[in-house]
Amino acid sequence: MPRSPHRTRMRLAALVFSLTLLLVMTTLGIIPRASSTTTAFSFASAGDTSTLTAGDGLNSLNRLAGSRADFFLGVGDYSYQSSMTGDVWCSQFKAKYSNIEIGPGNHDTGETNDTSGTRSYERYVAGCSFTLSSQVVCGPVAGQCYGKEYYFDYPSVNPIARFIMISPRVFNVTGVCTTTCNAVAKSPCNDTTGCWPYNKNDTHYNWTASAVDSARTTGIKWVVVGMHKVCISAGAESCNIGTNLFNMLVAKKVDLILQGHDHTYERSKQLAFNSACTGFTTNSSYVLYNSSCVVDDGSRGFYTAGAGTVVIIEGTFGAGFSTVNDTSKHPQNVAEAPYFVKLMGSNTPGSGHGFLKYAVSTDRIDIQTDFAGTYQDSFSVVSPTTSLSASFTYSPASPTIGAQVTFTATASGGTSPYSFDWNFGDNSTAQGNPVSHSYTKAGSYNVALTVRDSAAPTPNTQTMTNPVSVSPTPLSLSVSGPSTATTGSPVAFTATASGGTAPYTFAWTATGGSPSSGGGSSFTTTFNAAGTFVVSATVTDANSQTSNASQQIAISAPIPPLSASFTYSPSSPLPVLPVTFTGSATGGTQPYSFTWDFGDGSAITGQSVSHSYLLPGNYLVTLTVTDATGQSAKASQTVPVAVLGIGASASIP
Repeated sequence: MPRSPHRTRMRLAALVFSLTLLLVMTTLGIIPRASSTTTAFSFASAGDTSTLTAGDGLNSLNRLAGSRADFFLGVGDYSYQSSMTGDVWCSQFKAKYSNIEIGPGNHDTGETNDTSGTRSYERYVAGCSFTLSSQVVCGPVAGQCYGKEYYFDYPSVNPIARFIMISPRVFNVTGVCTTTCNAVAKSPCNDTTGCWPYNKNDTHYNWTASAVDSARTTGIKWVVVGMHKVCISAGAESCNIGTNLFNMLVAKKVDLILQGHDHTYERSKQLAFNSACTGFTTNSSYVLYNSSCVVDDGSRGFYTAGAGTVVIIEGTFGAGFSTVNDTSKHPQNVAEAPYFVKLMGSNTPGSGHGFLKYAVSTDRIDIQTDFAGTYQDSFSVVSPTTSLSASFTYSPASPTIGAQVTFTATASGGTSPYSFDWNFGDNSTAQGNPVSHSYTKAGSYNVALTVRDSAAPTPNTQTMTNPVSVSPTPLSLSVSGPSTATTGSPVAFTATASGGTAPYTFAWTATGGSPSSGGGSSFTTTFNAAGTFVVSATVTDANSQTSNASQQIAISAPIPPLSASFTYSPSSPLPVLPVTFTGSATGGTQPYSFTWDFGDGSAITGQSVSHSYLLPGNYLVTLTVTDATGQSAKASQTVPVAVLGIGASASIP
């Protein structure tokens, strides 16, 4: 029958009210605030599906298709029609929502539907094949393990949750039974009937325990165990799976146990063992109530992660409801009802079919029902947090003016990640961690660090203040001046002070100089003897701190000025005959170079050179001498070249 608009509006109103209540409780601190870290993933889960082409099953499937859950975890009993086979059912489901991962229910294996078509659970396994990128790890099952007994970690990279799917006491899960195999017929649960009892220390029990333990040892945050049948129930079922398995899961404090089969919604209190509760026991297969097994009654709307186990019987996706807490029909289950904080069945106002959606992050799981009726429930499993605290250190431990000081913060508690705001006490601020800052003046500064966590909607803050003492930079002095000079020449020196505390006073000492002492930042002295001398200065600041510096200077005698001269031979040169020119130099700095200009347009270099004149006449010969420092001197003479007389002859060598 199509759902009436009035009933749809009632369901939406109930969902809005539930979400609004959750927000108010979170804001008031009744439920711990969620971290601002993006939810790692979400999944939906339910069992007892029934038909998907009409009615409640179709309505639930349509809502699931719009839920944006990353995958759907089926906990069994997908079809109740003897003519419906697993391949057909899976194709109908995946036409609207493709990522379904399954475990078996008694209606899927032929335990209840005793017909040839429905006895092949392998059709469900093939039709609803594993779709995630995570690796499937098999239990001790011959053949294909998926859909029967397996686990996977999610996400596939850096997983934060392990999903362990098991099949306790579901008959014919392996498809080996060709006759009636079920609990009603009192069939034994063994390999012949395709049934695994999960008795203490049997193969399947030990594999499940190992799967839980390895998740913990590898650092996977959450452990979720899914199965069809139940142990504690306020509906109609007894402890189908046996207390051995249930006690082991509670003893290991698996976070969530997800189940179906009871055709009700039941959210348990958080269960754990202690000296007053060492295990669950039964009377005629029904669990006896022991209040000491309850460590959190769930009334706050959240449980503390790691404190115990929460059992969720997830209602029905589309199959019919059973009653809950019904004394007239199931008095033994009424005795178990105190194990639960929330119950919904056919006798509950506003009951409706649907599924649960789980938002999973590294520090919490937030669970919200998505039921068609007005009845809704929401709760969380939250990692314990400590109060936000903050501290910081700085380096160097004794900072000085102008030096870069590195501040490093440490935060703990609250909800990560954190933000860091700094006030350095000199009207300067910064954000981040670590940060650096320098001070321009000496003094004591109160540095304040404010840490904000990521709790939503209102972050927690913590501020701490520490004094930081900044000292002046160390007093230092440098002296500048020439490193060489000559005797009798004034030499000037300059002293430069830094650091310390101004004003500064200076004192000079120049042993061998005249004057030999002085004051001020500049000092001039004269050395009258050659040798090596030291000029020293001392600076004193306003706080009487002192610093010294000195410079060595080499004093030498003055260098005579450069002069040049030359001779030539013969003294009365004749045309064509060679003339020898010899240059000499004094003063300056050796070595010397000699350059000649013979006055007839010819030039040559060298200290002693020869030159011939072709014509008689007076020629101005110039010698230029250059010393090692680039100084130069010139010498010039007029060289007469005589005319050959009558009867004279020139001998050309």
